[in-house]
Amino acid sequence: MDIDIALLRTATDKLLLRMLEMGISKVELDADYYWHIPSELLYDNYDEPKSFTMGQLSEDLTFVQEVADGTRPPVSYALVWVASLLKFVGEKVVQ
Repeated sequence: MDIDIALLRTATDKLLLRMLEMGISKVELDADYYWHIPSELLYDNYDEPKSFTMGQLSEDLTFVQEVADGTRPPVSYALVWVASLLKFVGEKVVQ
């Protein structure tokens, strides 16, 4: 199975547009640190992860802002920062 990047873009655009149509243009960042499971453990469903690291939403947001304004290059790992923010928004704005 493959993940179609155009599909992700279309779905994300529609979801974010829907939030704007509902009058949601900002979401309060009322949490900051989160547990992060390294990818080599996250996708191994045979062994329970025993090590975690901390992620920080405010840092992710800063990095995403820097990508958006061109002061940080748009490397593919930036999608990890975007994903953490989208997950927070999705869980915060349940409708």
